[in-house]
Amino acid sequence: MIDCLSGLTPAVWFTSTDESAAREYIYYCSEWLRSLHELHPGALPPLPSSPKGKTRSREINFSNNTRIHALSSNPSAFRSKGGKVTIDEFAHHKNDALLWKAAVPCITWGAPLRILSTHNSKNSLFYKFVEDTAKGKLPWQLHRTDIYTAVSEGIVDTILGRAASADEREKWVAELRSYCTTDEVWQEEYCCVPSDEKTAFIHFALMEPCYGPPAELSPLDSLYAGIDLARSGDLTVIWRLVSRNNILYTVDLTCMRNELYSRQLEIILPLLRVPALRRVCVDAAGLGGMMSELIEKEFGRARVEKVTPSSKTNEELAYAVRRRFEDRTIIIPSSPEIAEDIHSVKKITTSAKNIRYDAKRNESGHADRFWALALAIHAAENAPQTGGKILTSGRTIRGKLLEGFK
Repeated sequence: MIDCLSGLTPAVWFTSTDESAAREYIYYCSEWLRSLHELHPGALPPLPSSPKGKTRSREINFSNNTRIHALSSNPSAFRSKGGKVTIDEFAHHKNDALLWKAAVPCITWGAPLRILSTHNSKNSLFYKFVEDTAKGKLPWQLHRTDIYTAVSEGIVDTILGRAASADEREKWVAELRSYCTTDEVWQEEYCCVPSDEKTAFIHFALMEPCYGPPAELSPLDSLYAGIDLARSGDLTVIWRLVSRNNILYTVDLTCMRNELYSRQLEIILPLLRVPALRRVCVDAAGLGGMMSELIEKEFGRARVEKVTPSSKTNEELAYAVRRRFEDRTIIIPSSPEIAEDIHSVKKITTSAKNIRYDAKRNESGHADRFWALALAIHAAENAPQTGGKILTSGRTIRGKLLEGFK
């Protein structure tokens, strides 16, 4: 509506999933138009002293020859149109691909396009757009407001007409959730999480605020490293972090595939031979046991912790990573490959009711970057603080991070 009032676009073309939603949109615009005129009479140049924006069932015409149209959900309705496009509940349109194909040419002359929607599983064009935008593959802006964000920004206060107490807010959310027949409904309708996406342990949106440039390693830094080892197929990943004011910054990560262990050692050892090194955690499962022994021999047990398989360990490591993202105390590179690796890890309950953390193996590996990061975080969070001397309890942390990920 503001675009029309200011003359920024000749027309706005709006569509939703059915005719009633289109009529509702026109009604909302009409009410806002009246309110603006009452609050600021004469302050909007396109409007005369009394609003002459004429409202029909699906159209508002303004005195400056701009207009708002509410279209049907039929994709062909966008044909031969031009101006700003707003697509409401895009994930719920039956022919989303055809709708998109017809709508995009409308903005050829530079008008904006807006997509508003709740999720409708991962099998939608909307989900793909959200993911590609979050990964930086599309140069769009992504705005996400789940129910918890809405509550923190005052939705309950607005409903009650006064400042709500913390207890009232919690009860309101709990009551709202009780109306949802399944957790899947709650996640999709209120939490911005598509049904298949809810199994992801760390979502892309959680990572976004933690992207940043690599840190320069200085002599005053304390360096920590995590090494996830592989001989063939999967990646060997060395992730190095520095800790500054309780925030862990990525220095770099090095990836290798199908390299002989001797060649891997030639690359790994120089990365660790720096005065700032305080602690390194190494994946010691399988054939990695030999490599971890060699690394331990080079740097000593005080600075090297070998990781052996344990479901409990995997859980501890995984949750430590997620806490860092939740608290925004980790900085990682903005990289689609890294984001995919972290996002690929799922929390899965087996038929025996055991919890494991799994990821599908693909051409990029088997969440190898995630587990290298998890090891590096563990190294940083469990390094003894003893005035520069590195001590060890002799405890082995436990965990081939890819246990059971055959």
